[in-house]
Amino acid sequence: MKELAHELTTDFIQCHKGYIINTNYIQKVDKVNDLIKLNNVDISIPIGILY
Repeated sequence: MKELAHELTTDFIQCHKGYIINTNYIQKVDKVNDLIKLNNVDISIPIGILY
């Protein structure tokens, strides 16, 4: 996953060991619950301890 993240453009970040997200779609970052809400997506993406 880490190799894939390095191959993508700077618009993408790895926020969890199983998630790479496009930063252009971030709607809200919930630092209290360690979650990221994306535009037009019904689920929240977790933020891993290392990220």
